[in-house]
Amino acid sequence: MKKLIPIILLIISHSISSQTKTNNDMYQEAYKMIQSGNVNQAGLQKMYNSFSKQYEKDAEKTQADLSKQYADFAYNRGVENAKNSHYLDAIDDYNTAIRYKPSFEAYANKGCSQYALGEYKDALESFNKALEFQPNNQTIIDIKATVQNQISKMEAAPIAIYDLKIANTDQEGNIITDYGLPIYSENTYYLRPKIYYKSNVKSKVTLQIKFINPDGSISKSGTSPEGYSTKSDVITDGNGSRKLHSWGSKTKGNWSSGQYRLEIWYEDVCIASKNFFVLSAAYNANSNFSIPTYVPTSNNGNSGTLTLKRKTCSSCNGTGTDPYPTSVASYGLDNSSPNKCPVCGKYENHYHKSCIPCQGKGYIESY
Repeated sequence: MKKLIPIILLIISHSISSQTKTNNDMYQEAYKMIQSGNVNQAGLQKMYNSFSKQYEKDAEKTQADLSKQYADFAYNRGVENAKNSHYLDAIDDYNTAIRYKPSFEAYANKGCSQYALGEYKDALESFNKALEFQPNNQTIIDIKATVQNQISKMEAAPIAIYDLKIANTDQEGNIITDYGLPIYSENTYYLRPKIYYKSNVKSKVTLQIKFINPDGSISKSGTSPEGYSTKSDVITDGNGSRKLHSWGSKTKGNWSSGQYRLEIWYEDVCIASKNFFVLSAAYNANSNFSIPTYVPTSNNGNSGTLTLKRKTCSSCNGTGTDPYPTSVASYGLDNSSPNKCPVCGKYENHYHKSCIPCQGKGYIESY
């Protein structure tokens, strides 16, 4: 499927080039007729203008058709990613589909992936968008009620987590890579989360923890609670921070490189989450790379007077796009293509992933 778009681009490019050639031939023919005096210049100019307008109309239609095909491609890829529990990738695909061809299906499926990640308020917004296309769709109305119920539970939780950080420790809990610093695969042992929270009551809270692997599976062992990696008991009292149970192995390098997800659950509600990367040694050489930071935006009423601030991502300069080209074709046609990539200026076939530090948002949020 990945080869579909480059092939379509090649076909479309050939079609436009042929029309351009026909356009030039028509102009040259008209010019010769003018020189010979056989035809009125005004008549020829009218004929040429008419042809040019038709060419522009055809080119616009071709571009519109291509956008629809790309939207369908992205949507179908999103469905496959969601089936394989790759919900972050699925959301990116649905966003692409919505950009080129907004639809009930794209918004509805985006909402389902957001719900699966515990991003309830974002899911609610997507389902509201879907209902703008089909206001009486009972399935979405029912799902929306479930989402609203989860939001109510989240807001009633005795703890509001407003930040998550992760450190790499040894078996005894000694820090190898401190909280907030890049974690490299070859140095990993145990990853230990630290939560920053607010609470209006003093109570013992049992938090369920999920470490989700790059393939979408939950990292588990024989002692894991059902559906989770591990759990931690936390005594809450006002503002504070707590280190939770670590997860990993005494074998060095047991965490492979890739994008992971940490989710913190209270009872049956996801109350905080963080996407993070375990990096390969190759990132050491990239001076532009900065460690991703993420602050959950779906805080409950216990978050008090904290103000969420946005800072432009220094890695992508606010574009949300990784400035380094990746792999094979998805932009441009060949080295002779007149289409220069607006991101990196290259002409050859390549594509750009979403920026890693800001996860494609163009900014980083913090309190």
